[in-house]
Amino acid sequence: MRAVPGLAGRWWPEPVDEELLRVAVGPAPGVTDAWKRARRSFVLDHATGPQLELAPLVWRRLTDAGVEDPDLPRLKGIHRRTWYLNQQRRDELARLVAAFAAERIPMLVLKGAALAPLYYRDVGLRPMGDIDLLVPRSQWDRTLGFLARHGWHRRLHPSADVFGLGQAEPLDHPTGSVLDLHWLVGWEFRLRDDPDRSTEPFWAAAIAFDPVAGAPAPAWTLCAADHLLHLCAHATRASGVAMLRGLADAATLISTTTPTGALDWDRLAAQARRYHLTRTVYEVLTYLDRALQAGVPQSTRQALAACPVGFRDRLVFRARANPEGWEPLVGGASRTLTAYLVMTAGLPASKALRMLPEWLRVMAGLDHTWQVPVQAARFARRRLARRAGARATT
Repeated sequence: MRAVPGLAGRWWPEPVDEELLRVAVGPAPGVTDAWKRARRSFVLDHATGPQLELAPLVWRRLTDAGVEDPDLPRLKGIHRRTWYLNQQRRDELARLVAAFAAERIPMLVLKGAALAPLYYRDVGLRPMGDIDLLVPRSQWDRTLGFLARHGWHRRLHPSADVFGLGQAEPLDHPTGSVLDLHWLVGWEFRLRDDPDRSTEPFWAAAIAFDPVAGAPAPAWTLCAADHLLHLCAHATRASGVAMLRGLADAATLISTTTPTGALDWDRLAAQARRYHLTRTVYEVLTYLDRALQAGVPQSTRQALAACPVGFRDRLVFRARANPEGWEPLVGGASRTLTAYLVMTAGLPASKALRMLPEWLRVMAGLDHTWQVPVQAARFARRRLARRAGARATT
């Protein structure tokens, strides 16, 4: 990941990845030239995981553009494997949808399991690693009970989320399927003033879709604007691993929904304000427009840029955008602190501050919270001594 002039953050794709994105989801007339530029450093044998996730889209666009390349058969093979695996996950999703309907438990499908059938013309173009479902927190225990009867097993002990900062819990099935069961759309989507109603705006605007052709029951998922909001937030988390796929999803969603008017840009801006994500969404949309000519309305970007951003929101954005930015002050603890800021962004500030010492204690493996400032002082002393020694040798 890298910094890009004119944009905040150090989470943007490397030059070769940006060219692959242009091939995968950029304007059709530029596919051939983008592939030539990407080929200067892209080697399929050494492709990264995120690059391989783009491979089916790259194959489709190169084929459509009539580009000849010796790697096309292998790229096609990745597409066929993705299609096969996705068919298995779609069948599993259809069974889950029917089971939830029979139990009368409300459920929304999140991420790839909804994005692939809704916004991609071919489900082999978008890998689905697992299935993500959102259920009301009031139905949590009941949902876990009925999933257990269907063979799903909890991967974590119920007490694993010590701080109550989680968003989902992974479950495994003997068939090898993985389910992420959410009570929040994501860490970023807690309402500070009314946390118990954090998911209500998403439920209110949900849309129906068919998980597979001829499915016995429809599934429900986020509307297009809320999917785009979720993609902006998920892609820009500190790890950066979801950035390429998130940008590809966002560009595909925009290009698919713009002709039909299914994407409500005003709702996107309103939701970004509601969840304190205006700066994040603005930066992602700006990148999409500059790098991929995604066709984001200028009025939407202007509305996001005009939103006031409070001190805490600026702090959280800085943590998201550059998780190593505080290393000169706190060294290796920079990522720990930035992760905490992001995960608690939806909590009242007073509660987040009260929880911080215990969080640092657990992360540092200490026995008592009083050891946290002692350990911090020792670290600061060692760091100052190293700096002094470095200056003495120069």
